[in-house]
Amino acid sequence: MLPLSFDPAIVAAVFTGFSLVYVATNFVTFATQFVAFLAFIRVSFVVWLGIFYDIFHLIVFFTTGIFFWKFILLNLSISFGLSRIKNLHLSLRMILFYIAAVSASPFIFHTIIFAWLDTRSMNHAYFEAVSRDGKVLRVPTNYFLSWSITAAQHRLIWPEAGGFPTETWATTQDAAIMTRGLRCEPPDSYPGLGKAHFFMSQEAISDVIRKHHILIMSLVDQDGRYDYDLYPHHLWSMPWEYRDFKLLDKRTIERYRYVNEAVCLYTEEGLPRSERKRRVSFDIPITR
Repeated sequence: MLPLSFDPAIVAAVFTGFSLVYVATNFVTFATQFVAFLAFIRVSFVVWLGIFYDIFHLIVFFTTGIFFWKFILLNLSISFGLSRIKNLHLSLRMILFYIAAVSASPFIFHTIIFAWLDTRSMNHAYFEAVSRDGKVLRVPTNYFLSWSITAAQHRLIWPEAGGFPTETWATTQDAAIMTRGLRCEPPDSYPGLGKAHFFMSQEAISDVIRKHHILIMSLVDQDGRYDYDLYPHHLWSMPWEYRDFKLLDKRTIERYRYVNEAVCLYTEEGLPRSERKRRVSFDIPITR
């Protein structure tokens, strides 16, 4: 799903390049987060820090397909607003208050943990569309509009047992699972740890898909198409990888197929590859 995926050579170069410098890039990322506390010393520092964060988010988008557009707009608005303020001075008491408020915020608000342990063991959940003429096409996650991020992060997992006990994109916060996940041990070799994260019943998944199909039917044009790529997705499925589905008359879809694969990730000639260990699926007929 990389924005650069139109050229495998570029993908391989990016993948190889980051594998060489990821320690340094992680250090820079952590460092810029910590120096944010210095923002109270000088307003101009905040302006340039916000611009740096936006450049960072654009690099993240082009190398991973993750588009933090809300963060980008927020940082731009803060940088612009502060650049218009002249002679702003904060007292030491106010500075300490702001630092204390930010430090205490995780105890009051839910904050996302942008830290995890990587493994090679991934639960890969996706959907296929089956048309009247028997054509089977992979459904891009952009198709799901407001919940495209849920589909892109494979957070609709069925069945409850039998897959890897890892989370989004083969990650975990459990050191024991990481160790075994890096070896890509078989999914059924995790006694007591086999319960899937983000489990949804077959009935619940079917209900979501049928309701979404109804929504799409209300949006399609006279040719049965709808430009779902023109939406502020957080995680993108690149349009050039799904041209056939894009051109498909969505009114001809007879059923969707949910697929969940337990796959082992590896690299070959600098490119990411996967080996399937298990596959389960079920069909979701569309009632007309």
